[in-house]
Amino acid sequence: MGIFKEYCCWRCGYKFTAFLGAGLSFPRLVFKRFEEMRTGRLGEEAKRFTEEHPDGWADCNKLLMRCVKCGEYDCRESLAMYVPKKSHAREFPERIWPKLARFMRILFGDPEKHCTKYADYRHKCKKCGGDMRTVSSRRIIRCPRCGFWMRRVDWGLWD
Repeated sequence: MGIFKEYCCWRCGYKFTAFLGAGLSFPRLVFKRFEEMRTGRLGEEAKRFTEEHPDGWADCNKLLMRCVKCGEYDCRESLAMYVPKKSHAREFPERIWPKLARFMRILFGDPEKHCTKYADYRHKCKKCGGDMRTVSSRRIIRCPRCGFWMRRVDWGLWD
């Protein structure tokens, strides 16, 4: 289940909607992103990760991010890379259902408890090319246009 939050600037009226989480598409996204990483579409670091850790996975939950250069907001999949800890590795018939087996490892418990973070994915701003940083959606956030505080005007659940 995902959540959406709509923000509006009190001063200039700028609005944007953040769709956070992954909803029911999470299992499909994990496999799709891992394949994109393996082929090098998401960069050399991600490709190297899949070669070194074929049992690893990338977090596909969407997070609210802000560009450190221009201040623009965007929702992006985290794509933080995780490796299962040896003590929590599960035995599955991987030669039969490799994708199902890999995803089942993710579902068993808290990923932070059962996995080690390999690296965070470096996101770039689509507008200016600057680095994107995660912003807590619980904080009061500033408008990228005028710098005034934005308020959350609506929210809901999505799948």
